[in-house]
Amino acid sequence: MGNPEEQIDVKLVFMLAIKDPDLQINILKQLVSIFQDKQILVKLTDFQEKNELAHYLNSLIDPNEDI
Repeated sequence: MGNPEEQIDVKLVFMLAIKDPDLQINILKQLVSIFQDKQILVKLTDFQEKNELAHYLNSLIDPNEDI
């Protein structure tokens, strides 16, 4: 995973807690898609309130949608 001596700046950290194992793959696919979109990542780092960030992120994820 790279050089353990190298330091990198981290702006976002996500902890996943998915109760339904059948939904895990769909949610992970959607998160990967979100993390590949630079405009969305910039918007996620601009939020000042964690509740607003969570609401926005939840609006982007549909656990029942298979992509």
